[in-house]
Amino acid sequence: MRTSTLPRLVLASNSPRRREMLERLGLEPEIVPADVDETQLAGEDPLAYVRRLAALKAHTIAARHPERPVLGADTIVWSDEGGPPVLGKPRDAEDARVMLTRLSGRTHKVVTAYHLVLRDRERGRSIETEVTFRPLTPPELEGYVGSREWEGKAGGYAIQGLAAAFVRTVNGSYTNVVGLPLCEVLEDLDALGALPADWALGLKA
Repeated sequence: MRTSTLPRLVLASNSPRRREMLERLGLEPEIVPADVDETQLAGEDPLAYVRRLAALKAHTIAARHPERPVLGADTIVWSDEGGPPVLGKPRDAEDARVMLTRLSGRTHKVVTAYHLVLRDRERGRSIETEVTFRPLTPPELEGYVGSREWEGKAGGYAIQGLAAAFVRTVNGSYTNVVGLPLCEVLEDLDALGALPADWALGLKA
């Protein structure tokens, strides 16, 4: 059941993209980043890894705000084309160049896991989207690396930015690639009773 007096949503992430997507829907989350160790455990499956991080972030912040809905999320790019399967955020320009070279002309997966906690209730999912890049020319690759748009982006690219020009197909949720599968998040917020009674895509019902 929805209530108009529900406390404000807490987003356990400092991702500006997640914040902006939720703000566009009228949810206006409070940003409280979770400072957690994001190191992948030895032998940890990529799906288990991203789900664990999302839940860890949500529970870490929920412990400080036990009466408020808390959303934790994490995104990885997953490629089986040589090298480690999980492509995180590039360390530097050379790391971004290596990642984009691996993605060029191939299909990879983008997985976003999210976890919602409200008091003693919680829900979580991981959503997969397949993204196919066309082959990148050397000037395109160097131009994109020089743009520095890759900074802080899993896999070294932002589909909502200049890298949109590299994407041939998206099979699945587009917002999942940006950083948060909005359709599923809204479904689970509603199932937890974590949407205000008068909420309707940011408009007063």
